[in-house]
Amino acid sequence: MTAWIAWSALRASALLALGLMAAWGLRRRSAAMRHWTLTATLVASVALPLLSLVLPTWHLSVAIGDAPATAPPPASVGGAVALVIPEHATAVAAPEPAPSGRPSAPWQALGWLWAAGAALLLARLVVGLLRVRALVGASTPLDASVWREDRRALTAALGFDRDVRLLTAARPLGPLAAGAHRPIILLPPDAAEWSAARRRVVLAHELAHIARGDWLAHVIAEIACAVYWCTPLAWAVARRARVDCERAADDAVLHLGLDATDYASHLLDLARALRARSPWTPAPAMARSSSLEGRVRAMLDPTTNRQPASRTLRAAAVVGLLAAAIPLAAAGPQPSYHEFGGVVVDGMGRPIPDQAVVMTDPANRTKHEVRTDAAGRFQFTGLPAGEQHVTVKSRGFRDLTQPVRVGEQSEARLQLALGTLQETVRVTAGSAAAPDDGGQAASARAARAAERQARALETCQAGPPSAAGGNILPPIKLVHVAPAYPAWPADGTVTLTAVIDTHGDVRDVRDVHGPDPALETAAADAVRRWKFTTTLLDCQPTDVEMTVRVNFVAPR
Repeated sequence: MTAWIAWSALRASALLALGLMAAWGLRRRSAAMRHWTLTATLVASVALPLLSLVLPTWHLSVAIGDAPATAPPPASVGGAVALVIPEHATAVAAPEPAPSGRPSAPWQALGWLWAAGAALLLARLVVGLLRVRALVGASTPLDASVWREDRRALTAALGFDRDVRLLTAARPLGPLAAGAHRPIILLPPDAAEWSAARRRVVLAHELAHIARGDWLAHVIAEIACAVYWCTPLAWAVARRARVDCERAADDAVLHLGLDATDYASHLLDLARALRARSPWTPAPAMARSSSLEGRVRAMLDPTTNRQPASRTLRAAAVVGLLAAAIPLAAAGPQPSYHEFGGVVVDGMGRPIPDQAVVMTDPANRTKHEVRTDAAGRFQFTGLPAGEQHVTVKSRGFRDLTQPVRVGEQSEARLQLALGTLQETVRVTAGSAAAPDDGGQAASARAARAAERQARALETCQAGPPSAAGGNILPPIKLVHVAPAYPAWPADGTVTLTAVIDTHGDVRDVRDVHGPDPALETAAADAVRRWKFTTTLLDCQPTDVEMTVRVNFVAPR
């Protein structure tokens, strides 16, 4: 997250710097043109993250907050005895990330600091909007005929035709214009007593804000400052835009033919009368003392350009900003490539050599495959940061799929669990539970199993076992007992799970599921009487899980 914040701030800073340079280049132009350019810059900066989601990305060789970028290499493509066809299973061992792969605590703290600052400023904006709503709710309509007539005449002179409500606030505050769809002008409590000149001056100024859409421009500026609060250029552009916003409204008033000296006098009188601090709102403030000196100087300067921004110049500003914003939004830092390695071991902790290991990136839908070396170790290089899945499939073991965070962890110990033996038995009506421990076939099977077991034990005792793991000697059934069919006609399938212990005995019969309790009891009783040879893993006796499926077939 920190890297994304830093890169977004860098792109926005470049765009905001371009907007400030454009405003400086327009210093001989009108305040309206400069305000339009700066507002368009703020809009583009807020839209940058959204544009980056829909535009194709081109990369710059810049690494922010992550490991240094490395060129990705081409992706490689990739004697145990099979026990069973393994079932899919999750990891049995937790990953062991290397400490060096974790992001440092200062970077994490900076990410949380940015989020907290943005949330605080956005909450401040919401409070300001609710405050305006509360002020409007507590105000009373100003329906004096002289105010309505002046409003009608000034809206016509400013070139727009909208229903603007005039309201008198319940508390002293500076005149302000708010709202985009249903705009209002909120006036101080003593507005009804104003002279005709002051009434005309204030109405002209606030109606100019409404005609220019300055309320929405102020809200966008506050959003930009909240999102990029850690970027000084965002505050500089927003502050410059507020100053030019008021100057553009002043120019619109003077463009109507009002005397500059009288206008400045009324403005100063309003500032003195409303010296008490008004509550902050995201709306243009006519009598804000911080910008009065510069505004008065501009009013009294006869050489000031007061022309409104023409459509041609506004279109040119938008096209220029789009030409800069689109490549900036599509730009992305060169992805940081990382290494990820580890070791694959069996249940005895021994390494499994020459084992395929696959790394899958679900975001990019790519796969990399490598094989383990003689020590069971594997190593991926050239992996992009993010969540990926490492998968190991080995005959005789359960499939292992484990999520890893490339870039945050660099190693994992992948321990494979022994696979599950699977047996399927068919029982027809009229059969009885009888051990299959007699006859030539059973004797021959037992002899072969005993011979095989003896050879395996001789091999293990002949010398120290190999350091390599993954060597499985699967069990062989020595005694089979067929489940007894119930006395009444019934059919269905019973499934159960059991464990073959190190002596070949069946124990821990569980998870018995079937259509009838009698069928379940018959299946479980028979399976408990089965006998197997010992399962060996790396010459060590081990338990093995078994899944049994018993199909009871009733007469038709």
